[in-house]
Amino acid sequence: MGDDDWARVHTTPLPASLPDIGPVMALEEALCWLAYDKPSYDAEVYQNAAGDFVVTGPNGKLVPSALERATLIEQYRTAARNMHAALLGGGLLSYLAPENGQPLAVPRLYWNRVHPERLSPVYRGISSTTDLGAGCPILLSRQTFDEWRDELPSQIDGSARGPSLASAEHQCKEWLLKRFTEDSDHKRGRESFQTAALEQINGLGQRGFKRAWDTVARDAGRSKPGRKPKR
Repeated sequence: MGDDDWARVHTTPLPASLPDIGPVMALEEALCWLAYDKPSYDAEVYQNAAGDFVVTGPNGKLVPSALERATLIEQYRTAARNMHAALLGGGLLSYLAPENGQPLAVPRLYWNRVHPERLSPVYRGISSTTDLGAGCPILLSRQTFDEWRDELPSQIDGSARGPSLASAEHQCKEWLLKRFTEDSDHKRGRESFQTAALEQINGLGQRGFKRAWDTVARDAGRSKPGRKPKR
Protein backbone atom coordinates (compact mmCIF):
# COMPACT_ATOMS: atom_id res chain seq x y z
CA MET A 1 0.00 0.00 0.00
CA GLY A 2 1.48 3.32 -1.05
CA ASP A 3 1.67 6.58 0.87
CA ASP A 4 -1.10 8.04 -1.30
CA ASP A 5 -3.45 5.27 -0.17
CA TRP A 6 -2.74 5.91 3.50
CA ALA A 7 -3.20 9.66 3.01
CA ARG A 8 -6.50 9.09 1.20
CA VAL A 9 -7.84 6.81 3.94
CA HIS A 10 -6.92 9.16 6.77
CA THR A 11 -8.11 12.36 5.11
CA THR A 12 -11.36 11.18 3.48
CA PRO A 13 -14.45 11.55 5.70
CA LEU A 14 -16.20 8.18 5.94
CA PRO A 15 -19.96 7.70 6.24
CA ALA A 16 -21.15 6.38 9.59
CA SER A 17 -23.77 4.26 7.82
CA LEU A 18 -25.07 3.40 4.36
CA PRO A 19 -28.69 2.96 3.19
CA ASP A 20 -29.91 -0.65 3.50
CA ILE A 21 -26.53 -1.65 4.98
CA GLY A 22 -26.42 0.16 8.31
CA PRO A 23 -23.33 1.23 10.28
CA VAL A 24 -20.06 0.71 8.42
CA MET A 25 -16.33 0.72 9.16
CA ALA A 26 -13.21 1.11 7.06
CA LEU A 27 -11.35 -2.03 5.97
CA GLU A 28 -8.34 -0.80 7.95
CA GLU A 29 -10.34 -0.71 11.20
CA ALA A 30 -11.77 -4.17 10.55
CA LEU A 31 -8.27 -5.59 10.06
CA CYS A 32 -7.13 -4.09 13.36
CA TRP A 33 -10.12 -5.56 15.20
CA LEU A 34 -9.36 -8.95 13.68
CA ALA A 35 -5.60 -8.86 14.27
CA TYR A 36 -5.31 -6.98 17.56
CA ASP A 37 -8.81 -6.92 19.08
CA LYS A 38 -8.92 -3.11 18.99
CA PRO A 39 -9.95 -0.51 16.37
CA SER A 40 -6.41 0.71 15.72
CA TYR A 41 -2.85 -0.35 16.48
CA ASP A 42 -0.56 2.64 16.24
CA ALA A 43 2.89 1.08 16.43
CA GLU A 44 5.94 3.20 15.62
CA VAL A 45 8.97 1.81 13.82
CA TYR A 46 12.26 3.66 13.53
CA GLN A 47 15.98 2.98 13.14
CA ASN A 48 18.32 3.92 15.99
CA ALA A 49 21.89 5.20 15.75
CA ALA A 50 23.24 1.64 15.77
CA GLY A 51 21.15 0.80 12.73
CA ASP A 52 18.73 -1.45 14.63
CA PHE A 53 14.99 -1.26 14.04
CA VAL A 54 13.07 -0.23 17.14
CA VAL A 55 9.34 -0.81 17.59
CA THR A 56 7.10 0.86 20.16
CA GLY A 57 3.53 -0.26 20.78
CA PRO A 58 0.41 1.92 21.11
CA ASN A 59 1.22 2.45 24.82
CA GLY A 60 4.58 3.98 23.89
CA LYS A 61 6.55 1.09 25.38
CA LEU A 62 9.28 -0.71 23.47
CA VAL A 63 8.53 -4.06 21.88
CA PRO A 64 11.94 -5.46 22.81
CA SER A 65 12.32 -8.89 21.26
CA ALA A 66 12.46 -9.92 17.63
CA LEU A 67 9.96 -12.67 18.47
CA GLU A 68 7.39 -10.15 19.74
CA ARG A 69 7.89 -7.96 16.69
CA ALA A 70 7.51 -10.96 14.38
CA THR A 71 4.35 -11.97 16.26
CA LEU A 72 2.75 -8.56 15.67
CA ILE A 73 3.47 -8.85 11.95
CA GLU A 74 2.18 -12.41 11.78
CA GLN A 75 -1.02 -11.39 13.58
CA TYR A 76 -1.69 -8.86 10.82
CA ARG A 77 -0.86 -11.33 8.06
CA THR A 78 -3.15 -13.95 9.57
CA ALA A 79 -5.98 -11.44 9.84
CA ALA A 80 -5.46 -10.28 6.26
CA ARG A 81 -5.48 -13.83 4.89
CA ASN A 82 -8.67 -14.71 6.77
CA MET A 83 -10.42 -11.55 5.66
CA HIS A 84 -9.29 -11.95 2.05
CA ALA A 85 -10.68 -15.50 2.00
CA ALA A 86 -14.04 -14.26 3.29
CA LEU A 87 -14.19 -11.36 0.81
CA LEU A 88 -13.24 -13.62 -2.10
CA GLY A 89 -15.62 -16.38 -1.02
CA GLY A 90 -18.56 -14.10 -0.31
CA GLY A 91 -18.65 -14.60 3.46
CA LEU A 92 -18.08 -10.87 3.79
CA LEU A 93 -19.29 -8.14 1.45
CA SER A 94 -17.48 -4.85 0.98
CA TYR A 95 -18.81 -1.50 -0.19
CA LEU A 96 -17.85 1.86 -1.63
CA ALA A 97 -19.44 5.25 -1.03
CA PRO A 98 -18.57 7.52 -3.99
CA GLU A 99 -19.08 11.22 -3.38
CA ASN A 100 -22.49 12.33 -4.60
CA GLY A 101 -23.36 8.80 -5.70
CA GLN A 102 -25.17 5.68 -4.57
CA PRO A 103 -23.29 3.09 -2.46
CA LEU A 104 -21.66 0.34 -4.52
CA ALA A 105 -20.74 -3.25 -3.72
CA VAL A 106 -17.15 -4.26 -4.48
CA PRO A 107 -17.23 -7.10 -7.05
CA ARG A 108 -15.96 -10.41 -5.68
CA LEU A 109 -13.81 -10.68 -8.81
CA TYR A 110 -11.80 -7.73 -7.53
CA TRP A 111 -10.34 -9.78 -4.67
CA ASN A 112 -8.76 -12.20 -7.16
CA ARG A 113 -6.43 -9.34 -8.06
CA VAL A 114 -5.44 -8.54 -4.46
CA HIS A 115 -2.60 -10.23 -2.57
CA PRO A 116 -4.09 -11.98 0.50
CA GLU A 117 -1.58 -10.35 2.87
CA ARG A 118 -1.63 -6.87 1.30
CA LEU A 119 -5.18 -5.61 1.51
CA SER A 120 -5.21 -1.99 0.43
CA PRO A 121 -7.90 0.07 2.18
CA VAL A 122 -8.58 1.84 -1.12
CA TYR A 123 -10.48 0.33 -4.05
CA ARG A 124 -8.23 0.44 -7.12
CA GLY A 125 -10.75 -0.73 -9.71
CA ILE A 126 -10.67 -3.82 -11.88
CA SER A 127 -9.92 -2.61 -15.38
CA SER A 128 -8.47 0.84 -14.64
CA THR A 129 -8.44 3.68 -12.13
CA THR A 130 -11.39 5.20 -14.04
CA ASP A 131 -13.68 2.40 -12.82
CA LEU A 132 -16.69 3.64 -10.92
CA GLY A 133 -15.70 3.93 -7.27
CA ALA A 134 -11.93 3.68 -7.89
CA GLY A 135 -10.06 5.61 -5.23
CA CYS A 136 -12.78 5.23 -2.59
CA PRO A 137 -12.05 3.69 0.82
CA ILE A 138 -13.38 0.14 1.16
CA LEU A 139 -16.12 -0.25 3.79
CA LEU A 140 -17.64 -3.19 5.67
CA SER A 141 -20.92 -3.56 7.53
CA ARG A 142 -20.17 -3.41 11.26
CA GLN A 143 -22.93 -5.86 12.13
CA THR A 144 -21.95 -8.39 9.47
CA PHE A 145 -18.27 -8.13 10.36
CA ASP A 146 -18.93 -8.61 14.08
CA GLU A 147 -21.10 -11.66 13.42
CA TRP A 148 -18.51 -13.16 11.06
CA ARG A 149 -15.69 -12.43 13.49
CA ASP A 150 -17.48 -14.04 16.43
CA GLU A 151 -17.91 -17.26 14.44
CA LEU A 152 -14.38 -17.26 13.02
CA PRO A 153 -12.54 -19.41 15.60
CA SER A 154 -14.87 -22.37 14.99
CA GLN A 155 -14.50 -22.06 11.23
CA ILE A 156 -10.74 -21.84 10.86
CA ASP A 157 -8.10 -24.07 12.41
CA GLY A 158 -5.94 -22.29 14.95
CA SER A 159 -6.32 -18.82 16.37
CA ALA A 160 -7.95 -16.81 13.61
CA ARG A 161 -7.46 -13.57 15.50
CA GLY A 162 -3.68 -13.88 15.51
CA PRO A 163 -1.22 -16.26 17.16
CA SER A 164 -0.58 -14.25 20.35
CA LEU A 165 -4.13 -13.33 21.38
CA ALA A 166 -4.78 -16.65 23.10
CA SER A 167 -1.52 -16.20 24.99
CA ALA A 168 -2.50 -12.63 25.93
CA GLU A 169 -5.84 -13.84 27.30
CA HIS A 170 -4.10 -16.56 29.32
CA GLN A 171 -1.72 -13.95 30.73
CA CYS A 172 -4.72 -11.78 31.55
CA LYS A 173 -6.39 -14.57 33.53
CA GLU A 174 -3.27 -15.08 35.61
CA TRP A 175 -2.83 -11.31 35.98
CA LEU A 176 -6.43 -10.90 37.17
CA LEU A 177 -6.15 -13.67 39.76
CA LYS A 178 -3.03 -12.06 41.18
CA ARG A 179 -4.65 -8.60 41.29
CA PHE A 180 -7.79 -10.03 42.92
CA THR A 181 -5.61 -11.41 45.70
CA GLU A 182 -3.97 -8.01 46.18
CA ASP A 183 -7.40 -6.33 46.25
CA SER A 184 -8.88 -8.54 48.95
CA ASP A 185 -11.19 -5.73 50.11
CA HIS A 186 -12.77 -5.50 46.64
CA LYS A 187 -12.14 -1.78 46.31
CA ARG A 188 -11.28 -1.84 42.60
CA GLY A 189 -13.93 -2.10 39.90
CA ARG A 190 -13.79 -3.89 36.59
CA GLU A 191 -12.95 -0.74 34.62
CA SER A 192 -9.88 -0.18 36.78
CA PHE A 193 -8.67 -3.72 36.15
CA GLN A 194 -9.38 -3.43 32.43
CA THR A 195 -7.51 -0.16 32.00
CA ALA A 196 -4.44 -1.53 33.75
CA ALA A 197 -4.54 -4.88 31.92
CA LEU A 198 -4.74 -3.27 28.48
CA GLU A 199 -1.73 -1.11 29.32
CA GLN A 200 0.40 -3.92 30.74
CA ILE A 201 -0.40 -7.01 28.62
CA ASN A 202 0.86 -6.83 25.06
CA GLY A 203 -1.65 -8.02 22.46
CA LEU A 204 -4.65 -7.86 24.79
CA GLY A 205 -7.83 -6.14 23.56
CA GLN A 206 -11.15 -5.26 25.12
CA ARG A 207 -12.84 -8.46 23.95
CA GLY A 208 -9.92 -10.54 25.15
CA PHE A 209 -10.14 -8.90 28.57
CA LYS A 210 -13.89 -9.57 28.68
CA ARG A 211 -13.37 -13.26 27.90
CA ALA A 212 -10.65 -13.53 30.56
CA TRP A 213 -12.79 -11.66 33.10
CA ASP A 214 -15.84 -13.81 32.43
CA THR A 215 -13.73 -16.95 32.92
CA VAL A 216 -12.16 -16.12 36.29
CA ALA A 217 -14.13 -13.29 37.92
CA ARG A 218 -17.14 -15.19 39.26
CA ASP A 219 -15.07 -17.92 40.93
CA ALA A 220 -12.96 -15.18 42.50
CA GLY A 221 -16.04 -13.43 43.90
CA ARG A 222 -16.10 -10.72 41.24
CA SER A 223 -19.40 -11.37 39.51
CA LYS A 224 -20.10 -7.64 39.84
CA PRO A 225 -17.39 -5.00 39.31
CA GLY A 226 -15.65 -4.38 42.61
CA ARG A 227 -18.24 -6.25 44.67
CA LYS A 228 -18.63 -9.62 46.26
CA PRO A 229 -21.45 -11.72 44.75
CA LYS A 230 -24.81 -11.78 46.48
CA ARG A 231 -25.57 -14.94 48.41
